[in-house]
Amino acid sequence: MASPNELFFSERYLEVPLVPGVLGSLVRLRARFGSQVYLISTNIRRRREALEILDKHGILHFVGHDRVVMCETDAGKADTCRELGISHFVDDRLEVLELLGTVARRYLFQTESDAGASRALPANVLRVSSWSAIERDLLSPT
Repeated sequence: MASPNELFFSERYLEVPLVPGVLGSLVRLRARFGSQVYLISTNIRRRREALEILDKHGILHFVGHDRVVMCETDAGKADTCRELGISHFVDDRLEVLELLGTVARRYLFQTESDAGASRALPANVLRVSSWSAIERDLLSPT
């Protein structure tokens, strides 16, 4: 069985599954934060495919085309975050999160099996394995 990453880079890219819980969380986060929700990616080489997948799963409906930013490099994500004033960011790669010096809260999205082998995280990075964990952290009273 092909992994989501293998599917994405194949002709079967539309078979990439939706991360469990993401749509429901986006609906609730969008209700709370409105147009402040962005999708920032470095899938520039496969932008059309990435947008088709997001559209197929209804993500574009909740985020909006004008809130999707495709960067050419990981450093471009940092520039975009600074320009937009992004305060929270989710990524599956720690090296990307470490570039985002202006982002107050960063979420390292990993599966349970990936999390066990990882090194210690910076203070403002929270390791999460579900969108419900991100949602709990974002919506918890401070």
